[in-house]
Amino acid sequence: MYNLWELRKRRKMSVSQLASRAGIPAHVLREYESGTRTILSRDLERLARALYVDPWDIKDRSDPPPEPESRPFPEARIQSKKPVAEKRPPAKLPREKRSRRPAKKPRKPKSIPPVRETQIEQMLSLGMCLGTGKEALVAKVGKPLEELNQLEAARILKDLIEQCKKHKGKKGPREQGMKRAHLPEGVDRFEMNYLQKCVDERCRLRISMFDETVQEGVLIGFSPYTLTIEDDGGNEITLNKLAIAYYSRRGGSVK
Repeated sequence: MYNLWELRKRRKMSVSQLASRAGIPAHVLREYESGTRTILSRDLERLARALYVDPWDIKDRSDPPPEPESRPFPEARIQSKKPVAEKRPPAKLPREKRSRRPAKKPRKPKSIPPVRETQIEQMLSLGMCLGTGKEALVAKVGKPLEELNQLEAARILKDLIEQCKKHKGKKGPREQGMKRAHLPEGVDRFEMNYLQKCVDERCRLRISMFDETVQEGVLIGFSPYTLTIEDDGGNEITLNKLAIAYYSRRGGSVK
């Protein structure tokens, strides 16, 4: 995972350029980069799209960027007509009086934050794509998914996505002429534009699940695998798209 300011500099973008592309105010973006503010989930999706990376590649709270080193002002050379005295080598001090440099203390390794719930949900979703359950994933990883850190989870997700592409990339004879995307991460542009418009206008969605339950709230974020809504109590609910039967827009936008 990388700091937000590192990814922005890799793309050779200024703060104002990234702010305009992601639709986030510049002062909020500076707070995200300085680490004084945790990146919201809805802003994390926007920043990932603007930087052409995955959401889990960006740290929730960035480390402060290093301050630029100040160069010393060069001293003016004083020209003198006096002959320059020959430099004599400094007298060697006895070993007892020589100053010894203190030994450098070993650097402590940076602690990696634990795995996010969204990463676990995405691993389970990709496992369903490959026909693998949670127990098989745990056996493959070697420990419970909840004990992973964010870096380990990102590596496992990358491997699962590659396997899912190979598994779903083989089309049968009936699928050769189809133009719609078949991979879970290949959300077609119509749905992406529709969901982005709902997020921008803070629309309410009524979502019917396969278990016959109904969720309703304001859409605040989405990914190729999940929808995130905010219910009337202010709680954020993330729903797996594989468990959604259908969803519909309810009324106008919520101010």
